[in-house]
Amino acid sequence: MQVPLILWAAMLVSHILFLVVGHVARPPDGAGAGDVQMISITLTGVGVVVALLSALGVPLFARTQAFLTAMILRFALAEAVSIFGLTLAMLGADMQWTYALTALGVMAHIAAFPSEREREAHERRRGGA
Repeated sequence: MQVPLILWAAMLVSHILFLVVGHVARPPDGAGAGDVQMISITLTGVGVVVALLSALGVPLFARTQAFLTAMILRFALAEAVSIFGLTLAMLGADMQWTYALTALGVMAHIAAFPSEREREAHERRRGGA
């Protein structure tokens, strides 16, 4: 149970690092790639879907996989949401989009906490599959 907790904590820190990198790598005002409003809306919508997939989809479609495999999938999907925010920051979008996606990624990551209860629920789903 210690390995999933270590991975969970390390990947949780990466969300914060993506936010910091987004601030540092952000182009100067007016140097963005034109109008990124549509890209911002699209990536935020995709981020919501990916966060839901992390929280609800992986437990369903990865129920035949080992617990660690399912957890890594959940962590990676939650982290992808924050990477969408980093992408928008680097394109010069308003930072509100980056903050929203980072918060969504962190919430999905917290929802994927690898507790003993979660492991037992996974094993029950795995046994029923």
